[in-house]
Amino acid sequence: MGGCARVASLALTRSAITLHDLERGVTIDGVMTAQLALNDPRYDDPHQMVRTTTAIVERWTDRLDKGRGAGELHAALRDLSRDAGRD
Repeated sequence: MGGCARVASLALTRSAITLHDLERGVTIDGVMTAQLALNDPRYDDPHQMVRTTTAIVERWTDRLDKGRGAGELHAALRDLSRDAGRD
């Protein structure tokens, strides 16, 4: 690796570390993210997909509003999965 490439890689590394340590301007404590794949053929209908994702968000919101934790969310997802099998 040439001297110029080393300097560039060092500068890039320092920039990445500096950016990582910067305040983001928002508090991300307690934020939950999720990724959901609705690959089953029953979700080919866009309306069914909207109904399902709306039900998921409503159940999560309801459980979080009641101060319940991750275990309750897991139960809600399990129930939703079981209910979806009945469609």
